[in-house]
Amino acid sequence: MLNFVDRPRLDLAPALLSGERRVAAVWAAAGCGKTSLLRWWAQTLLDAGGEVYWLAGERTTDAPRLIAWLSARAEDAFVFLDDIHVSPAHGAIHAAIEAAAENVRVIVSGRFQPIGSLTFLEVTGAHLELRTADLAFTTDEIARFAHLWAVDLGPEAAKSLEARTGGWATGVALAMSWLQEADNLDEAIGRFSGDHRAVADYLVVEILDGLSPADREVLTFAAVRELVPLALAATLTGRSDAGSVLHDLSRKNALITEETAGYRYHPVLLSFLKADARRQDIAGAVRRAGIAARWYAARDEAVTALELALDPGSEVELAEMLDRFGLQIVLSGRTDLALRALLRTDSETLASLVLRLLLEAPYFNDVERARHLMARAYGLVALGAIDMKWILVMASLKALSVEAAADVARVAGALHSPAALRVREDNLALDLLASMAEAWCLHRLDRTTEAQKLLEDVALSGLRAGYSWVFMIATDLAATIAASICDWDRASTLDEQLVGKMPEVTLSPATREDASVLLASAARDYLVCDPAASEKLAALIAADPAGTKFALDVPARMINLLIRLDSETNPREALQEAHHLFLQHGRSFPRLAAGAAVRIVSLDLELHGPERAHESLSLLERILGGDSIEAAFGRFALDVPTRAGTLAEGRMLYALHAPARSWHSGAPITAWLLLAASAARTGRVSETHLRLNTALRLAERYRVWRPFLARHGEGVAMLKEQYGRFGYLDAVASTIIDAAQAELPPPCADIGTIQVLTRREHEILLELPIFQSVADIAASHMVSVNTVKSHVRNIYIKFGVTDRRGAVLVAQHHGLL
Repeated sequence: MLNFVDRPRLDLAPALLSGERRVAAVWAAAGCGKTSLLRWWAQTLLDAGGEVYWLAGERTTDAPRLIAWLSARAEDAFVFLDDIHVSPAHGAIHAAIEAAAENVRVIVSGRFQPIGSLTFLEVTGAHLELRTADLAFTTDEIARFAHLWAVDLGPEAAKSLEARTGGWATGVALAMSWLQEADNLDEAIGRFSGDHRAVADYLVVEILDGLSPADREVLTFAAVRELVPLALAATLTGRSDAGSVLHDLSRKNALITEETAGYRYHPVLLSFLKADARRQDIAGAVRRAGIAARWYAARDEAVTALELALDPGSEVELAEMLDRFGLQIVLSGRTDLALRALLRTDSETLASLVLRLLLEAPYFNDVERARHLMARAYGLVALGAIDMKWILVMASLKALSVEAAADVARVAGALHSPAALRVREDNLALDLLASMAEAWCLHRLDRTTEAQKLLEDVALSGLRAGYSWVFMIATDLAATIAASICDWDRASTLDEQLVGKMPEVTLSPATREDASVLLASAARDYLVCDPAASEKLAALIAADPAGTKFALDVPARMINLLIRLDSETNPREALQEAHHLFLQHGRSFPRLAAGAAVRIVSLDLELHGPERAHESLSLLERILGGDSIEAAFGRFALDVPTRAGTLAEGRMLYALHAPARSWHSGAPITAWLLLAASAARTGRVSETHLRLNTALRLAERYRVWRPFLARHGEGVAMLKEQYGRFGYLDAVASTIIDAAQAELPPPCADIGTIQVLTRREHEILLELPIFQSVADIAASHMVSVNTVKSHVRNIYIKFGVTDRRGAVLVAQHHGLL
């Protein structure tokens, strides 16, 4: 099996040839590839001109005589003794190896170690041992092995298969024929286990049939999870000697190893034993899973207790563990486990209803569903399901969604009632959640400084206590508050902390914590125009297309749409999707809606005319507030600048210096870019440069490049025009220009130079591709021929073309057709 894939890390042949290693021993379970490994070494030694001898099984009884004969010669020789665990001459073989001359290299293998330790060789470093774990295939080796079987495994799929098989060589090989026939590799890997027919047959024949019925029963009854402590094994089997039995099995390499914390089952063996136990006695298997769950619960090991309660048939234990540990597990970031448990249970308890709400907090993408769940939870309370812990969680969630000052004050009071305070004192996780809700209430009541300080304290405490969900949500809310009061430095710092203090994740998020980190990382990439943002967002959306696992599909789609609005030559479809998404969810994600403000209004003006642009502006004002800088963007984009500027320009300058409310650190950059573009279009050269310089300085300060790509790369075009005049900021300008190249649609040199059409001109433009006569167009619009000619002439002038074909090409290029 190992002959088929190169594994340099296991290539011992050079060390044997040089004499650096005189003895090598491979002790590993059945199916780990021992013989294949030895054959690889032997062939390599033969190819190098070595003298190789091979004895296997009972024939290894001849090894002492062979080693003695070779030791009497001068030539180097290599003796391979395979499967010596079945040999009756263990003592003689051990003595022969100890007495072997330096010219004789001995390589032994077996399922377990039947000979004593070679201490004198170990001290000199001439002896090397490999065991089951050393022979396990790595993720990279599995991917390369699969390639030889014409199975294309990506890194994530290879990692998943490694987890399913534990890298066990036979399991990996048997999986290949299974995967060759699969239409969906991910699903096929998810179904592959030790209970797969070919794997099960191998385990039974090679490992389990050699055990006594009593030993096999101990092995099976204790198989509830990969690592089983000795005390739990004794409890599950009802045998005080369970440890001795498992110890003996581990010495025989029966795919179980002994560790300080207990006995570790190989994942392939574990999955087979669990399935086989349910086939033999399902009631007994369910009972043992419940016993194990309560055993861990008694030791406050929440995750393990809930995982064991997920065994089919353990509904009572599952409800019990959710009620006891559900809050702690969610706030620790293990939302995947909580969701699996909620999907498994059919019972509607106060705990299950509130946990479903908590998994969607703080944004509640599906507002109607959240309202319905909350009503059902309060219904249970009215029926007598009074559990102060869950009632306080409900109050905390309510605080994140209410807006009216009277409601906010009422909910805040509930968080501070004597009963609530008593519960909070005894439960750190609950106290952190309630404090976070309290901080949001303070923000709603315009006590922003207190709110921000409390949120940052909660985030720090959550991080130190291991409540990563609390850290992420509290930090995000604190950044939102900072942006709302124009504290862009603080908002930017908090965003960086959110990404920097969380672990790196793959493109296949398993938990809401993973998904949140992936989203935060994608958002950061988006701001600096890193193409990786699109890949991360696509992976996040694909992992949870319905938003039922992570409740983060909406922000992921929003950021993805913002990228498309900048990068697509014809963003008409993306604009329509953005309208729909922001109409539904904009109030839950104001910071993302703010990032879309200038893009949506400008594109609507360009593609659909002033009426549609005004509708978009009204929507954004409802979401962000009419006093926000982002709303000022929209009003500014609808104004036609004059030589002296406009009223909107004056309002924008006032808002920047007031400062007005804003939602993200890119807001002042966008504002100064709009002002610079306005000055450029009206010939105010010095003002253009000063405003552009200010935007560039802020971009460096907050490390935000994205605003320069809005409105067809208007900011990038200005940077190119004035490059070389920014002093030390030229380096930042160069970085932005380079980053924009991969994002803006080619060619981008003249994008943004056409003038906005009037509504009537846009209506006439739509007729040009049909190539009707001027008279036909006039008749269909019930205007005179001269009027149509006048509109067409204006279109040509604004587009910088001289004929109808040129106008159509420019319109298509800009997405107007």
